[in-house]
Amino acid sequence: MVDKLAIDGGTPLLSRDDYQNWPVLTDDDRRLVNEVLDSGIVAGATGTQVVALEKEWAEFTGARHCLTTGSGTAALHMALVAAGVEPGDEVLVPSYTFLATASCVLHQMAIPVFVDIDPRTYTMDPTKIEAAITERTKVIMPVHIQGCPADMDPILEIARKHNLHIIEDACQAHGAIYKGRKCGTMGLAGAFSLNNLKNLCGGEGGLFVTNDETVLRKGDLVRYFGDECDEKTMRQKYNASILGYMYRNQELPAALARGQLMHLDELNDVRIRNS
Repeated sequence: MVDKLAIDGGTPLLSRDDYQNWPVLTDDDRRLVNEVLDSGIVAGATGTQVVALEKEWAEFTGARHCLTTGSGTAALHMALVAAGVEPGDEVLVPSYTFLATASCVLHQMAIPVFVDIDPRTYTMDPTKIEAAITERTKVIMPVHIQGCPADMDPILEIARKHNLHIIEDACQAHGAIYKGRKCGTMGLAGAFSLNNLKNLCGGEGGLFVTNDETVLRKGDLVRYFGDECDEKTMRQKYNASILGYMYRNQELPAALARGQLMHLDELNDVRIRNS
């Protein structure tokens, strides 16, 4: 028994060499990244890896549609635009979350309104939501913080009652399940992050999911400069009908995320057992 805990200045039992780096890289990751290098195609919204990742993530979550993005924040911003959030509108967000939940609302020149959390789950407290709703409220954005699902049934009921949209911040909740449904798929749209700290890692990047084709098309416009696409040839028209951004992902991060997805359930199970 040590006399003093490491946090209090004692000697740690483990050194940095005892910890494995994250992400855990496998032969699947190396194979898919090498496919990108062999193809010579490293970018583009119709690249082999990004299209495959979109298909595989939609299948994994049960969502109808998926777009790869440059970050989880980009996916959230795309969802806000697709939901019709305009300057001065209000978006309800939890008081405990990563700053991007609120900052993406500011990107749209809207107002984040903070709702307190349930101290048992650290997610948005459904009993505190209605007191925060005003005539300017447009969206409720629950966050599945650190993989813990928000209590979605009462939140969805409140949204229906007040005719509000739900956008799920699932940036930390890859594979998390709420009453048999994958987090990120219960609202108008959901957003996931692929950055280096997430349990599904692409190095950087994000994923935007929705079951609504109109929302998909609006999100896609925001993703690439607001530039319209010819419906027959799928080529750019170079006609920006709305203010858009450069929110696309690339082939190398998408390839890494595909390899990581092959082992997501396995690694989630290990993390749960360790906890």
